[in-house]
Amino acid sequence: MTATQVSAATTFEPPVSVEATPVAPPREPWSPAKRISFRFVAIYFLLYSFGSYIGFLPIIGVVGNWYFSAMQALTVWTGRNVLHLTASLAVVPTGSGDTLRSYVQNFVVLSLAVLGTIVWSILDRRRREYSRAFVWLTAFVRFTLAITMFGYGFAKIIPTQMPAPGPDRWIEPLGEVSPMGLLWTFMGYSYVYQVFTGLGETIGGLLLCFRRTTTAGALLLIAVLSNVVLLNYTFDVPVKLYSTNLLLMAVFLLVPDIKRVAQVLVPAPRELEPMFTNRLARRIVIGLVCLQLGIAVAGNVARSVTFYGQSSPTGPMPALFGVYDVVEFRRNGVAVPPLSTDPTRWSRVAFARLNRVAVRSTPDSVIRFTSKLDDANKTVSFTGRLDSTLRWTFAIEKSQSVLVPSRDDRIVVRGRIGADSVEATLQRVDETRFLLVGRGYHWIQEQPFNR
Repeated sequence: MTATQVSAATTFEPPVSVEATPVAPPREPWSPAKRISFRFVAIYFLLYSFGSYIGFLPIIGVVGNWYFSAMQALTVWTGRNVLHLTASLAVVPTGSGDTLRSYVQNFVVLSLAVLGTIVWSILDRRRREYSRAFVWLTAFVRFTLAITMFGYGFAKIIPTQMPAPGPDRWIEPLGEVSPMGLLWTFMGYSYVYQVFTGLGETIGGLLLCFRRTTTAGALLLIAVLSNVVLLNYTFDVPVKLYSTNLLLMAVFLLVPDIKRVAQVLVPAPRELEPMFTNRLARRIVIGLVCLQLGIAVAGNVARSVTFYGQSSPTGPMPALFGVYDVVEFRRNGVAVPPLSTDPTRWSRVAFARLNRVAVRSTPDSVIRFTSKLDDANKTVSFTGRLDSTLRWTFAIEKSQSVLVPSRDDRIVVRGRIGADSVEATLQRVDETRFLLVGRGYHWIQEQPFNR
């Protein structure tokens, strides 16, 4: 063998580096409560949102129609045979999300989730965790909620959900507006605020589209949807059921990171430089600060309680409290007809809490007063709230004591306004005729009552 052959034979290639295939760390087992909770939440959200979610997709959206048909049949069967309802449970597009059918369908979804959780827990009792399934469920909820928020958000950014109030609202007295109509008017008038809320919904939905920003999106939407839910419940808007479920979805998305969020919002206390090195001085200052804060809190609470006692709808009524129609008005002994050309002829008088009075004339102009009632002398005096030099004093005639009002009271007031003597006969109005007062609260609404 030659030297060249030996050299070639003894030449070795460097070893090829082979990287080891990464092995996923073993997943920690879940507690039984966590496994059961996951099964229930998974079934509930899938049943609740599957039809609407799949309906957004092209071609396979027809599956959503099949799902809706099956759910409707089950809803009707449950209403008839389980809940023994006789009302119609047909699907009618009324714009209300709180119809009787909606509640029955939610009851069906909830019942199926409970039953499914029991069956799943029995059949899959050996499983110790659902980490991968949780990832898929989270993705489903993320995109379901995001798509929904886009719909509501853009309808506010481009104000189509709550349009600006028009002439029909301009001429409508406030008392004749429904609670939902009052909210819609407020939101429609306040375009900037409506866009602001729409941006919150849209940005929150956009953040849910990415896994790394899901927590931020969930936090934002919890704040936004909490406001929406509160408005729906307090203004009797028939989207209570749906908005509550959307809020629950946002809460579900935040739960995995709730500890990290809490650590950010409530961090561990850091070492602070003491304001006083002398212990006695520190205690004296702490005592003085606590005293100051206590006085401030007690003073504000006391003032608020006193004012609330005077203005609360549940508090004692003033003697003349209520709205009165002016059924007859005389000036210098001559009856004055309710002509729209006479701004001095009263049409309605309202006595409110805090001694406030509003006198409305026929052409719908209003003069606002504070009142002082003298029941002993049967007189009442009006003083202008904006012009204290405007003062009217009237004698009162009433069939009952002024201190014991009733709904059918008729009051006659006589006095002088300027150089004229006036006499007005006031008939108390049943306050329940005002829609804003008499509408009441409704958990179930077949149609939105937006008037």
